[in-house]
Amino acid sequence: MRLDLETTLLLAAAILLYPFIYIYFPELRDGATFYLILSIGSTLVIFLLTRQYPVDLDNRRLLETASIVFLNMMLNAIVFAALAESLGVFSIIPSLILLYTTGIPLVYSLYVGLGETFLYVGLPLALSGKLPGPLKYLPAIAINALFALYFALLHAKAYNYHWIVLLQPFVAGLINAVIAIKNRNLAGVVLGHWLTDFVIFSSGVLV
Repeated sequence: MRLDLETTLLLAAAILLYPFIYIYFPELRDGATFYLILSIGSTLVIFLLTRQYPVDLDNRRLLETASIVFLNMMLNAIVFAALAESLGVFSIIPSLILLYTTGIPLVYSLYVGLGETFLYVGLPLALSGKLPGPLKYLPAIAINALFALYFALLHAKAYNYHWIVLLQPFVAGLINAVIAIKNRNLAGVVLGHWLTDFVIFSSGVLV
């Protein structure tokens, strides 16, 4: 399936589910709205890029990609949580307190996973198709690092602006982008990220 079609279908599912969050979880409206807008903006850019430079995805590797992404993100979360604790860094996440008190609907984790994945994986994946020549991997690495850094900065407030803890989403994001480009699969990254966020929110791995 083409990248632009896949992102459009995933975005359509998120839009259809939005009233559920809006009506039944009013405390989560702001977060869901932010990630939905992020998904819409990223989808528009991906759509424009792939109209000119088509990128085909291998959906047969969805479960394989999702498993690798889940393993990558969970290991990163556990390692950096242990490191932060050993260094005396108190990484309590104030922005997640609301989620703990209201309960975490699985659908909310979808918005987080979708918005972030479209940004730090979908855009580099779309750009990777238009990087020609023998040095194509150098700009690809730079692009992936840039988007992984932005992905980490999205967590700055939640992680109390501590650089040690922010290394976790940066490293995880960089690895996920490489996985997506290697496997030519975006939906698997979304699925793995979605499940990881749900597990982390529910268990408080980084609290």
